[in-house]
Amino acid sequence: MQNLLKEFRVRNRISQISIAQYLGIAKNTYYQYENGIRKIPLEIVCELANYYDVSVDELLGRTSAPQLFDNARVERPEILELYDELTPAQQQNLLNYARGMAVSNALNSEPATTKQKRA
Repeated sequence: MQNLLKEFRVRNRISQISIAQYLGIAKNTYYQYENGIRKIPLEIVCELANYYDVSVDELLGRTSAPQLFDNARVERPEILELYDELTPAQQQNLLNYARGMAVSNALNSEPATTKQKRA
């Protein structure tokens, strides 16, 4: 779980000090949670799940549904790796941009007669 704590914290661009203040604990205590030195009380796990807006299972790295790339024989595409590094707002911007590009491609591939009818 400690690797996931750091992953969620880094992905959300939060410092250890900030998350410790949110939880009302010392930075050193949070450091010990994140590095597996100290066990995390259930109430802290619940607070962290609320903070990151994820389920406790997701925070603990448990899921009943297999992930798309769990048993893949190919490497995970670079675009997905990059996507995971973005903030939620940046992820939404990227999706909107990609949708715009797809619509543009679709419009550019239409026969000329269809484009003329629109004009």
